[in-house]
Amino acid sequence: MPKLDKYLRAEGTDFAHGYVSSPVCGPARAALFKGQYPHNTGVITNSTTHQEFKARGLDRDTVATRLKAAGYKCGHFGKYLNGYDLSDAGDVPPGWDCWFTSAEKREDYYEDPDSFVMSAATSEVGSATAQTYSRSRWDETDLLADHVESFIKDNADRKWLAYVAPTAAH
Repeated sequence: MPKLDKYLRAEGTDFAHGYVSSPVCGPARAALFKGQYPHNTGVITNSTTHQEFKARGLDRDTVATRLKAAGYKCGHFGKYLNGYDLSDAGDVPPGWDCWFTSAEKREDYYEDPDSFVMSAATSEVGSATAQTYSRSRWDETDLLADHVESFIKDNADRKWLAYVAPTAAH
């Protein structure tokens, strides 16, 4: 990752000792949303994290639902949970006011160089629409940055949470 070397390491930033509650992506994300360790959420594998999280009702009480109840505007940008794919693209979990989320299976991400799909919603109705973006025109990370910047500007006069999770570097 040459940009990491250029902008962080060359300037003296190093993370020699990093600790996480789970080194596995899906359980770590579920733990972050719930504020609980994976052994407490029961989400301990990477394969169908979204399905497990939703089936257990864990999506009904998260950092987003709690902050929304406290008056925050909450935006999710990027990867949600493993297993959130096109069949889920219309589903916006509770608590998120703005939703711009990857909606394809991760194993397809690197195999289809021509396009990527995002699930997008900016209302509180709980449903989203799938939108396809051309990789020749858009870099996913830059597209996320544009949406996050708009979200922050649109909510400058209130409390907000912007959860940003680009697919790369993962």
